[in-house]
Amino acid sequence: MNKILLTFMFAVLMTTFLVSAQDVYQRGGPVDVKLVVTADGAPVASTTNCNITITNSDNDILVQNQLMSYNEGSFFNYTLDNTNDVGLYNWFAFCANTIAKGSYTGDFTITTTGALVDTDNVLVLAIIIFIGLFLAVAGYMAEKEWMIFISGVIFIISGLFFANRGLSYVDDELLQQAITWVQIGIGAILMLNSYLNYDERLS
Repeated sequence: MNKILLTFMFAVLMTTFLVSAQDVYQRGGPVDVKLVVTADGAPVASTTNCNITITNSDNDILVQNQLMSYNEGSFFNYTLDNTNDVGLYNWFAFCANTIAKGSYTGDFTITTTGALVDTDNVLVLAIIIFIGLFLAVAGYMAEKEWMIFISGVIFIISGLFFANRGLSYVDDELLQQAITWVQIGIGAILMLNSYLNYDERLS
């Protein structure tokens, strides 16, 4: 029974974490798209117009052929406020004046945390889960209920940590909650199982 529970716990946990030089911004915040336009290496005049089109990761058009603001030094910008969708955004700009014209493209990424890879979060979660798994395996092999109990506590801590910090590449809030409750559920099962094993051994 203990081996079956341990195998199931490991399989569920691994499945949970498998589901899930670029400009990166946090979802819901403004993104300032910047563009420097030159003609033969020289700044262009203020009479130059640049129009921009922006699409989100689903190729929905968020901005279509809108005029960008001109700044000194041939610097153009456009601020996008509609960044509720996580993923890769693409933009296309067309600039022209009485002398020349040209097109420009670029992209940026929107994540839940504003980071492309949550190195710190992933590292902390990996360490916590590794310790929890190690204690669970060791506890079942050595039949040490206290180790199993502590591993359960550790999994609950990892679930609470994930609920508080999350990961940038997990877009769906329901999925984030599901991952949180899977970890907490595993912890609760381990703690309950350690108690039942201890009670059974005493009787």
